[in-house]
Amino acid sequence: MEAKRPLARSLAFDWVRNAIVSGVYHGHDYIEESTVCEAVGVSRTPVREAFNQLAAEKYITLTPRHGAQVRGIGAEELIEVYEVRRLIEGRSIELLCETKIPVTDKALSALEDRLRTTTAQHESPLDPELRVTASQTDWMFHYSIVSAAGNSVLSETYEFLRSRQQRVSIETGMRFPDLIKKYDEHHVAMIEAWRSFDEVEFKRILSDHLRPAERILASLEEG
Repeated sequence: MEAKRPLARSLAFDWVRNAIVSGVYHGHDYIEESTVCEAVGVSRTPVREAFNQLAAEKYITLTPRHGAQVRGIGAEELIEVYEVRRLIEGRSIELLCETKIPVTDKALSALEDRLRTTTAQHESPLDPELRVTASQTDWMFHYSIVSAAGNSVLSETYEFLRSRQQRVSIETGMRFPDLIKKYDEHHVAMIEAWRSFDEVEFKRILSDHLRPAERILASLEEG
């Protein structure tokens, strides 16, 4: 007997997402409904619902008469996402340092979660769930900085970037796992700059953190 629809949709969603982040499907590949139905053991309705959710989270694009196509992450999109992040996070840093808002427990907890996850990811680099979790903890760390600044519009705008930011994080982490250590060093250094309200250093670290390496851009341009 097929699982109830919410559970069936969740199973289909997880299967497709894991297939994408583990490299079974690549950018621009098409995913057939029937393939997911057979793999997960569910009907077409929850698969279509899962496709809609995946499209909303920028994993796939739904096209008439063609179905679900895996979204490729291009160099231009990466640059644009980082550009918007620099604006939002940079202004948040200014507010934190100008008003002397101390490092929050939320930020410290987010950093611990991120470091714990990337340690596990280093031990199991092919685990797709860890890739997803690592991208989530990365977003939560940066969101903790933005939300601490107390500007609700900045926070809401940053939340809008969540799915795209995580997709970019997963893609670059898959291609260049050696950069994860460098990024986590940046995360630790950001907290130290925040503790001392050193706006110049805080923003310098952020700028370095959100500067895509040339090899990342070249790989995305190649597809």
